[in-house]
Amino acid sequence: ERVAPDPEYFATVQALQQSLAEDPLVAAAQQKETPQSGFWRMGDALYQAAILPLAQDGFLVGYLLLAQQVDDALSHDIARASEAETAFWLPGENGLTLAASSMPELREAALAAAFAARADVSQAISLGQPIDRLDLDFDGLHWIARVRPTAVEGEATLGAVSSLASGDDVVRGGRPPRRQRWPFVSRAV
Repeated sequence: ERVAPDPEYFATVQALQQSLAEDPLVAAAQQKETPQSGFWRMGDALYQAAILPLAQDGFLVGYLLLAQQVDDALSHDIARASEAETAFWLPGENGLTLAASSMPELREAALAAAFAARADVSQAISLGQPIDRLDLDFDGLHWIARVRPTAVEGEATLGAVSSLASGDDVVRGGRPPRRQRWPFVSRAV
């Protein structure tokens, strides 16, 4: 029996036939001719990636790019380790896209709406700028957030990661206060 080809597979193959030379992570590997790691973006998906130059008989013959998508599972892992909710944002033509989050799905919509309502936040993320403290009210709670570019400051295409803690929960004693540390998102894979 013949199985129909998976259209998603062919879309991925077609996407990979495009040159990635302009991508910041790929460009760094080409320029330095050494392995590089960091965040990498393809469309509306963010990845943790590593790229390695491949040599044969002393000549560069290509590159190997390994990537793992930043998803809700990774966000949950970071949230457990940091004791703060985590959300990854990507700038686009129509504003910010929530790429991944540790929040429950129903709260994600409120979070996305709260970020979308703040032009200053969208602008900072679109410019690759950090935000040290951001006060937000959504889903019936007051939240305190910190926003950091996922790449070097000023590199806007890779978006940002936000760490959020509910000030209301801490004040009401609903759960133990979170430690006063913010999650560290490694640029290494």
